[in-house]
Amino acid sequence: MKKITLLAITLLTSICSTAQNSYTFSATQGTYTDLVNPTSMNNNQFWDWDEFGPVALPFSFSVFNNSFSHFMFSDDDFVLLDSSSLDNMESYTVLKPLVASIQDRDITENGSLSPISYKTEGTTGSRIFKMEIKNAGLEEEYWENETLNSFLNYQIWLYEGTGKIEYHFGPSSVSNLLYLYGDDDEIYSLFATETPTFFNSVFLTGLNTNPTYTENSDENLEPGTGLSAIPANGQIYTFTGGTLSTKNETEISFKLFPIPTENELNVSLTEIADYNYAIYDILGKKVISGEMKNTNEFSINTSNLTSGSYLIKINNTIKKFIKN
Repeated sequence: MKKITLLAITLLTSICSTAQNSYTFSATQGTYTDLVNPTSMNNNQFWDWDEFGPVALPFSFSVFNNSFSHFMFSDDDFVLLDSSSLDNMESYTVLKPLVASIQDRDITENGSLSPISYKTEGTTGSRIFKMEIKNAGLEEEYWENETLNSFLNYQIWLYEGTGKIEYHFGPSSVSNLLYLYGDDDEIYSLFATETPTFFNSVFLTGLNTNPTYTENSDENLEPGTGLSAIPANGQIYTFTGGTLSTKNETEISFKLFPIPTENELNVSLTEIADYNYAIYDILGKKVISGEMKNTNEFSINTSNLTSGSYLIKINNTIKKFIKN
């Protein structure tokens, strides 16, 4: 899921938009403390391109109105999964306090210097589920220099009942920002939810102490724009809410069939109205567009599309489909 997921998120944010944010965002400062006696996921095992889990969450947690029952660590990131996606990962939320290609710092690969762990705190009804990456190294540094001097620490907190998500940043020593991901020297912090019929994400840009919050897309956001610096030790990013506005969903609710499609994609809407539509490929390029008047059903010729995943945007609602 590593670079493919990042590519999709980065590109899709340039074409997706919603009329109203689902979350409110705030940046505060606190004291970062390592988890005490957490449950280990890697159990002193060296890790790089590895997966641990899935493990059942202590409580059901919703992101963008999508409920998740399990979590895992996949390669570089913590991922939330629903019970139907434990094997195929069709419905998931990827959580990225920092977009970085990380790995264990034990170069000998005989053990682990970078624990991956979790812990539940609090009483039932108001519990906090905490996931922690401790003393992680950077793959890009190792590939370039065969050293793992740089390190990162962070935690992700999920709040029971409220749906609040917090990113807690600990000490870091990244001197070369190219070590974060390798493609450029920008810093990104985000999370995104994807299901077979839904995609939504959040994106932070600007000053790391007080970032600008963007949900799903900012059509004026230039590629490569990110945070001004790595969030400092004790920085906390809080995302509160998570309930999508139902106004636009009701106005432009629609179904697609057949999925996967071959030569023709049929669209069925709940209301007769005028609709603008556009189809984008995975690189964010608009490949088909049009306008339908006074209808609630229409078909789009997809015979000229190559096989793969696409997004269709009708007014302000976006869904994913597959072309065989």
